[in-house]
This record gives sequence, C-alpha cells and structure tokens, in this order.
Amino acid sequence: MTNSEIKETMTSPDPSSEMIDSQPNNFLLDISKSQPPSPGILPLLRILAYLSFVIAITSGITIFLFPNEVKLLIILVVSIGLFIFLFPVNRELKRNYTKKLNDYNVLKARDMYINVSQLEDSPKSTQIMQGVETVLSYAQELIEEYKKTRVESRSFYYILQIVTIIFSGVTPLLVLVDKLDKGPVWLNWLPVIFPAIASIVASLSTSFPFEDTWLSSNRAIELLEAEQQKFLLGVTTGYRIPRNAEEKERYKMTRDAMAKFINQVNTIHLKQLQEQEKTEKGSEEGEEKQLEEEQ
Repeated sequence: MTNSEIKETMTSPDPSSEMIDSQPNNFLLDISKSQPPSPGILPLLRILAYLSFVIAITSGITIFLFPNEVKLLIILVVSIGLFIFLFPVNRELKRNYTKKLNDYNVLKARDMYINVSQLEDSPKSTQIMQGVETVLSYAQELIEEYKKTRVESRSFYYILQIVTIIFSGVTPLLVLVDKLDKGPVWLNWLPVIFPAIASIVASLSTSFPFEDTWLSSNRAIELLEAEQQKFLLGVTTGYRIPRNAEEKERYKMTRDAMAKFINQVNTIHLKQLQEQEKTEKGSEEGEEKQLEEEQ
C-alpha cells in the first residue's frame, strides 16, 4: 500500500462500514473446532539444507588443504547441488506454512473478538465477523512484512559487522606471517587484500541503514501488535462495546471500532514510512559530506 493510498484510507469517513457492507454472506467455519496447520516435512528439509551447507563448506576447506582427493570433490559437488535444490524448496514451503498459520491466527482472533464483545447472537454477526477478519488480515500482513524486514536487516547488519571484525583482526597476523618470508607467493597479498575487504564491508554497513531499519521495524511491530490487542480486547475508549446497548447502537459502535483500528494501523504505517525516508535522506547526505571532505 503506497503513501497516497494510506492517506486516502485515513481521510475516508468510515472505511469499516464499506468493508462490512461489501462482504458476501459466505459460510464461516468454527475455528475452535479446527486444528492449526502442521509444518509437515519443513523442519526435516531445513535440517537437510543446513547439513548440506555445512558439508559443502567443510569439504571445500578440506579440498583446499588436500587438492588431490577426488572423493572430497564429489562430496563438494553433491552437497552444493543438494543445497541449491533444498534452499528454494524450503523458502516456498515456509512461505505457504506461514500464510496458512497467519490465516488461522486471524480467524482465531476474529472469534475471540466476537466472544469478548458478545456479538454471537447479533443478527448481523456474519457481516461483523467478515469485517473484523478483513481488518485483522490487513494488520497481520503489515506485521509480517515488518517482521521480514526486521529479520533481513538484522541479519545483514550482524553479517557485515562480523565480517569486518574477522578481516580486521586477521590482518595483523598476516603481516607477521609475511615478515617470516615463508609460504607461497599468494600469501604475501593477503595483508593487502584483507584490509581492503574490511574497509569495503565497513563502508557498506555505514552506507545502508540496516541497524536503523531493524530497530524501526521492531518498533512498528510492537505498536501494531499492541493496537491489535487493544482492538480485540476492547480495553480502550472507542474499542469498547457496551453489553447493555441496543442492537443498532452496538452495530454502529462495532463499525466505528473497526474504522478507528484501521486508521490507527495506517497512522503507524505511514509514520514508519516517513521515518524510513528521513533515514535514507540522512544517510545520503552523510555520504555526500564524506565525499566532499575526501575531495
């Protein structure tokens, strides 16, 4: 959802009423009688992928030390091929499992909202349930997207930091080895190559705001999940549905609660996008100042 779409949604008078009224009268399953989706063979394939990756690295290092071993070369080729096959399969299975689990959790949260608000006996309970399911699905999609961004940014940040530390720490040892005048010729180039790699990796770490993206995504997840719990439990003004109110009033208050929830979710999301734009502009300005200083 783009910034313009978010702003249009936030300025619309009653988005939840459109969601409720536009839903068809489909048969809804009782989620309490169903079981959560099973991961199936996903854990087994993930273990096999990790094992093939470790075997490939181990056999590659061993071949570097013993280049005449043909069996090790065969093991290396087989493990690399197995990892290349299992990696996309694992990603696809994980994506499907995550989608099914999210759908199950949304239906479970929907039923919890209906039970907490005591709307089971409402004549328009079907429309309310479908509207709640729609707004919860939208919020859950944003949460999962931020979780994905958080994991990727955190992984990149840690990898770059570890690589920088390793290459920077090994460089003094290579300088000492170079002074001994022993070993192959290519070893003399390592004291030059390793610091260059460490410098490049450090520049990548500072040029791309992985740490800021990771922390801001984590903050957005906490805010979205907190707002979702407020909506489901009805613990704040605007989300609370009085039990002694008339049916028409309860229906109107439910639509208003969904409208408020959507607006709050969009506000959090829009604020997050604005912070990302400011972070990107700040990093670009820092790079420009650094280039000017070097010149």
